[in-house]
This record gives sequence, C-alpha cells and structure tokens, in this order.
Amino acid sequence: MASPQCEEGFTRIADELLEAILLADFSKRELLVLLAVIRKTYGFGRKLDRIPASQLAQLTGLAVTHCRATLRDLKARHVIQEQDQLIGIQKDYLQWEGPKQSGPFQSGPIQSGPFWSGPKQSAKEDQNGSFGGTKTVPSINSDKQINTTTTNPPPRAAAQPLPGGGGDFEILGQEAEPNPAGPDQALDYPPSLTPAERRKAAQMLSRVPAQAQDLLDELAALIQAERIRVSPLSCLRGLVDRAVLGTFALEAGAGIQAQREARQRQARRVEAPPDNDAILAQHARLMGLSLEEYRQRLGGRA
Repeated sequence: MASPQCEEGFTRIADELLEAILLADFSKRELLVLLAVIRKTYGFGRKLDRIPASQLAQLTGLAVTHCRATLRDLKARHVIQEQDQLIGIQKDYLQWEGPKQSGPFQSGPIQSGPFWSGPKQSAKEDQNGSFGGTKTVPSINSDKQINTTTTNPPPRAAAQPLPGGGGDFEILGQEAEPNPAGPDQALDYPPSLTPAERRKAAQMLSRVPAQAQDLLDELAALIQAERIRVSPLSCLRGLVDRAVLGTFALEAGAGIQAQREARQRQARRVEAPPDNDAILAQHARLMGLSLEEYRQRLGGRA
C-alpha cells in the first residue's frame, strides 16, 4: 500500500500559479512536461535547474524526443524560461502565449483553439499527443480487419439569458449563479465573456459583493485594451484578491463606468409634458389677476 508523506519530500507552488496552470489549455503532453519541470525545480527549492530531456522522460513516461520537442515549444511560448542552460517555469503567467497556430491569447472565445478556452470537453489524449474532443474506439470485424468508429459528443444547448438581465445566464441542467451584488443590483459583465465564464466570475465576485461592478469594469477596460494574455478569469481572480486585501483601486475601469452612466442618463432623459395650468397661473400672477379672471380674458380674446 502506498503511503506518501510530506516528510519524505514535497513540491511547494503558489496557489495563484497552480490555478493559472489549471485554466490554461495545455495538452496532456505539455502538462506532463511542465509538471516534471516544476518537480525538478520547485521540488528541490530552486527556480531554475539543468534538466535534460532524459530526466523529463523518466518522470513522465514520454519519449525523449517528445519531451525535447514539447520543452522547445513551451520555451517559445514563454511558459518555460531559460537562463544559462538552466530552465524553470515562467511564474509571470501573463507572459504565457498560446499555441503557435493560434498566436497569443486574445480575449473572448476563439474557434481555432485559444490558450484558455474554458472547461475541457476532451476525454483522452492519443499516442501522438493530440487532445481532441472525440474518442476513437477500435473494433474488429469478422474478417480480422480493424475498423474505427468515432463518437461525437452530443450538441450542447445554447445558453439563454434569464429574464431581467443582470448578467445571469441559465445553463442546461444547472441553476444560474446568484447575483453577487444582490437581487436589486444588476451587474454589467464584459460582453466578451462566455456564459460559463460569467458563472465563474459570479462565484469569484461573491467574495467582495460591494465592489463587484468596479471589478467588472476594470476587467472590461483591460479586455478592451488587449492587456490580458492568459484568460479574463485569471485576471479577475487577481483583481478580487486585491479587493479582499484592500489594495484594489479603480483605474482603467473609470472610463467604462462613465460610459455606462452616460447611457443611463440618456435613457432616463424623457421630456415631461408641459404643465399648462402652472404656466397660466404664473402669467395671471404677473398681471395681478386670478387664474379664473385670466382664463376669462383669454377666452374673450379667442
């Protein structure tokens, strides 16, 4: 029976960095190599170390050539840093880039495969390291010939907005997240967030409901400025942590708030119908007449 003990060794890693790794859309091979690098560096209390591909292969069970190619790709995407032939994880995850075929991460869903694309739907990686959304099941017919059949996942129903707005969405088979700012205050979410991202954002904002809209406005401004390179949720998590510590201050989001307030004032700007009786009464007082006398004079002129 296995009985691992921390006394025999452990790997210390910051929670924020670990969560960034979980949110990034690494393939299984990339994740194995990255964790092996962390084990060989942080596991020995070091930021960088000389780690040959053979050691990574021994830890991950991958081929040495696959480890070497994956490590080279992670370096090119600034996930792994190298100094004087020493390597280690780049803990500034805002510098990470997505796969070369899709370029750096851009805010919002990208069909070609962003670095972070929400919850993974794939079930298994094949021997070549691809991490697809379908699963190939081999079968053998009576002629001893191997056939393959591909099972596609069932289509997902589109998310529908709940009545009343406020950024809450209804997901098939799930209940919508409560509004972290309370039922009487509708939150204005960045439009590029997907329904799944809004639900996760609502969970994060429940820690600081009084500052929920300020945090969303700051996030929206960062998305518009294209300053987010990993994922909007990672950025929001950092903003929430700052709000919990009391160090958050609205900066770029002030422009977003000003735009929304201008739209709200424009929507409320409805001209009230003129109060004719009040106008007539004012004219009557100026002429030293009662309202009835003034009306009679106006009627005589007519």
